[in-house]
Amino acid sequence: RRGVTAVNVPAGVKIIENSAFHTCTGLVSAKLEDGVIIIENSVFSGCTSLTGITIPNSITSIGNSCFSDCISLASVTLSDGITTIQPSTFSGCISLQSVNIPDRVTCIDAYAFNGCGSLKSITIPDSVININYSAFAGCNNLTISAHAGSHAEWFANRNSIPFKAI
Repeated sequence: RRGVTAVNVPAGVKIIENSAFHTCTGLVSAKLEDGVIIIENSVFSGCTSLTGITIPNSITSIGNSCFSDCISLASVTLSDGITTIQPSTFSGCISLQSVNIPDRVTCIDAYAFNGCGSLKSITIPDSVININYSAFAGCNNLTISAHAGSHAEWFANRNSIPFKAI
C-alpha cells in the first residue's frame, strides 16, 4: 500500500467502501469527483502522507474514523451535504489547523477531532445542536468561533475552550 501516491475517485463511484485506502502511507493526494455520495468507515485512516482533501458537495455521509491518524492532513474542505461529523472522523490528525463546519451539520460526535493538537480554530454554525463532550479532546490550542448564544458557545464555555463570537 506504500506505492499508492494518488487516487482519483470518479463520479460514477457512489460509495467508497470501508477501509478502501486504509494505511496507504504513501498517498499524498486524493481527488473525489462530484457524484460520490458516501465515504464509509476508515476509508483514509492511517494515510500518513495525505496533506489535504476537498469533500465534494455530493457527499452526504462520511464514516467513523474516515481520516483518523492522517498525521500530515493540514487542510480539509467539508461537503455542504453532510449532517454529522461521525466519531473519530479526524482523530489523530495532528497537522490539522482549521476547519469550517458546513451549515447542514447538526452533530459533532465523540472524539471527532480527538488529539488534533495543531487545531487552532473551528467555525461552528448555528445548525449544530449536539457536540459530544469528547469531540475536541486533546485540542489544547483550539478556539471555537460561532454566533453568540449558540450551542457552540455554550459548549465552549462549559468545557473551558476559548470562544470567539462571529
